Amino acid sequence: RIYEPPPPPPYAPPRLRKPPYTALLAGVAVVAALVIGYPLVRAAMKDEPIDPPDPPAITEPARLLVSTSPGGALVLVDDQPIGVTPLDLSASGRVRITARLEGYVEADTFVVVEEGAVDVHLILTAAPQIPQHPDPQRPKPSDSQTVTPPDTPESPALGTLRLRADPVGAIAVVGWEGRGGTVELPAGEHRVRCTANGMTAEKLVMVAAGAVETVTCFTEHKLAVVTRWAKGPEAPSAHIFLNGNPTEEYTPRELVGIRSGAHRIEVKKFGFDTEEGVVELEFRPSFDELQNEHILEFTLIEETIGAHQLRQPIGNFSSSQR
Repeated sequence: RIYEPPPPPPYAPPRLRKPPYTALLAGVAVVAALVIGYPLVRAAMKDEPIDPPDPPAITEPARLLVSTSPGGALVLVDDQPIGVTPLDLSASGRVRITARLEGYVEADTFVVVEEGAVDVHLILTAAPQIPQHPDPQRPKPSDSQTVTPPDTPESPALGTLRLRADPVGAIAVVGWEGRGGTVELPAGEHRVRCTANGMTAEKLVMVAAGAVETVTCFTEHKLAVVTRWAKGPEAPSAHIFLNGNPTEEYTPRELVGIRSGAHRIEVKKFGFDTEEGVVELEFRPSFDELQNEHILEFTLIEETIGAHQLRQPIGNFSSSQR
């Protein structure tokens, strides 16, 4: 028997395999990530400084700088002790600053602190010196007698005077000039002098121990100017002149705000003259406001030939100053 090989299988074309697109795309993505991300990661790993955020704006509180002459005074703010000068502290609004120093008169003031720095400088005036009485010589005790020491005189008690001039002028206690508007001095009688425009007035004031007295000097005056007519009960109105200058007033009228000093008063009316002519007055300051009220009367007569004559006031002038 002859061997015959089996017939070959039928021809079948080879099947082509699809390329792995999914794996290919994944590889491309990994490469791209490495290419792009590497510089970023490298830059992030460097020690590059990072700018910090801007700090919030800080508003500085208002400052109050307090100093005194002399220094080292105790400072009280709204009656609360704070420290000694020079002093730098925070404050706001309206506050009262008080400075105290032994041997000096207390000083205070009010300030308004809003923003920035406010400088406050207080000048302290020395307190009046109280005379010291030396102890008398004491005899030495002996064995046969006992010596009783004499009594030491007590220091004089003090009182306070507050001085003011209304509206302007110089006022002071005689012997205590330069002490300012408030003077602390021994109890007893003291002379107060007021000066304005060369005119002076004085007054004796009794100061009680521990008491506060206020003395006011008035330096402005009121002058009522009136006219009368020798031929009738009703006098015509006349123009008032002060120190040669016409005022805006006509009689009868009261002039106010006349300062202490020498003044010339006259009235003028067309067709009339006055018996008094030009009247010269001296207004002095006083410690009683009623004493600064005056009355001046002019008598109108028919005008005659001749100029006005400068005369002294006659009986028609009345004033508490003359």
